[in-house]
Amino acid sequence: HSHGNLITHYGLLLLYEATGKAEYLDRPRRRWEEAVQGGYVWPTGGVGEKFRVSYPVDEGCSEADWLRLNLQLWRLTGESRYLEMAERLLWNHYATNRAPNGGYGHHEFACDADGPLVVKPNFTEAVWCCTFHGLRGLHTLKSQVVVGSDRGLFINFPLDVTAPISAGDGVWQVAVTRQERGGSVTCAVQVESRDSERRVPDVFFRRPAWAESVTVTDHRGEPLESAAEGGYLRLPGAE
Repeated sequence: HSHGNLITHYGLLLLYEATGKAEYLDRPRRRWEEAVQGGYVWPTGGVGEKFRVSYPVDEGCSEADWLRLNLQLWRLTGESRYLEMAERLLWNHYATNRAPNGGYGHHEFACDADGPLVVKPNFTEAVWCCTFHGLRGLHTLKSQVVVGSDRGLFINFPLDVTAPISAGDGVWQVAVTRQERGGSVTCAVQVESRDSERRVPDVFFRRPAWAESVTVTDHRGEPLESAAEGGYLRLPGAE
């Protein structure tokens, strides 16, 4: 049962934070590899109600657990592949698992031996579990869209967001606005501080794997030099 399995591995990550024992981090990482390489993660980025390559039902609880596990793995390791998986899940499976009223539940799928082929129209909102977990997954996501560290500000998802973020030696008001037009996505980033003399920290903007090309400009529209680092574009804070 993927819900029970994934939430247990999330618990192991909490134990790793509490104890520092590497085994509690290594086990979820191995399970992640097994799920991806074994075909248990579907093309939509989600998983079935049971960890099988082919299974006729998904579950909102499991999708939320898979999202939270990937976000936590990134937070503990800094490896952008976990954010790539979280994004693949969000834009595809997580979005379709949501009911018109905002609740979550499960779909039925037509499958062959290689996995799901078609989503059937039947959808059951599971108000006793999936709705709670689905919303909790989104609540967890909110704290990971933009994060701060001693290195600077990390923007992990191209989403509209405004939030105060602690980074370096101060707290910064970060605003990201997104526009989508003609198959391209444009994101504008604004970073401000109450202290005008404080140097703006570097901004690390994750470049998604699906981005075929990227153009970076300053607020005047002039080309801005950016270095690629670990799946991110590093934007100099002074600009």
